[in-house]
Formats: sequence, C-alpha cells, structure tokens
Amino acid sequence: DAIYPGIIIQKMVNSSRAGVVYLNEDKIVIKAHWGLYGLMDLEKVKPDVYIVEDSELAIKDIEINNQAYAFVRDDNLGQTVKREIPLSRRSVQILSEAEVKRLAKVAVEISSIIGENKMLEWGVDEGRLFITAVKPLTRSETYQDEVYDESNLTERLDTITEVSLNITEI
Repeated sequence: DAIYPGIIIQKMVNSSRAGVVYLNEDKIVIKAHWGLYGLMDLEKVKPDVYIVEDSELAIKDIEINNQAYAFVRDDNLGQTVKREIPLSRRSVQILSEAEVKRLAKVAVEISSIIGENKMLEWGVDEGRLFITAVKPLTRSETYQDEVYDESNLTERLDTITEVSLNITEI
C-alpha cells in the first residue's frame, strides 16, 4: 500500500516549451516559455501565464507575452545557445487550452500523491510532457511574479539536466 518513488535518469529533456506550475489552495498557475526553462532571464523575458481553477480545471485567465528569444540545445555545437524567436511566433500562445488542462491535471495528481503544494518544473520535448523537478514552494517564489535567489539557479539547472519523469501515460 505504500508508494515508493523511482527516478530513472535517462537524458536531458530538450524542451521546445517549458515552465513551472504552482499549486495554490484554489488555483493553479502555469508559466510557460519557449525553449529550456532553467536558463531564462526571468527579469527580461515574461512568460505566458495561465490561471486554472483547481476544482474544475477551468481556465480562468490567459496572459500571452511577447518572447524575443529562447535557450535551446544545439546538437551540432553540443551546447545550449540563445536563439531569437521568429517575429511570427513571438506573441503566439505557447500552450493550447488542452495542454494547459492536461498539465494542471497532472500537477493536481502529483500534489495529491505527495500531500502538499509544490512547484513543478515541466518541459515538452517532441510532443511529450516531462516533469523535470518537484520542489517545495519557498518564500522567494510568488504566484504573481517569479523571484529566484541566484544561489538556487545552479541547483535548478542541475535538477533539470539530471532528472526526467515521463508522464505521457497519465
């Protein structure tokens, strides 16, 4: 009857889209960026923000923001590079409404298993959704604006590159 978590370390999730999910008592806040999330300069690039009502998973608000660049993995160079987003895609909604609801549902399921509200980092790689980290909310993280202590940045990047959980079947 006990649940024992298991993690398989397989590869870096090369996200075309990524972000975080915060679970609050009555809402779910999803933030989304193009490319790899952990490297984004959160002061210069505003994420898309999706507010979902927790009880019915109804989308209450969508804020689309113009994103000029993204960090992506360049396999030819063997490194992560900063790439400009084409003008035609800069103000395009990053997640469809179906993807928002699916991500919200997964976040609620994970939170119910763990038993407390957490911050989930996620990424979409070749159409597959991955949860790349599950962390406790800290005092420096808010629901309206993301604020990260720079000392946590290395820890966040290590987590993103070392852990991937494929939840495609959920």
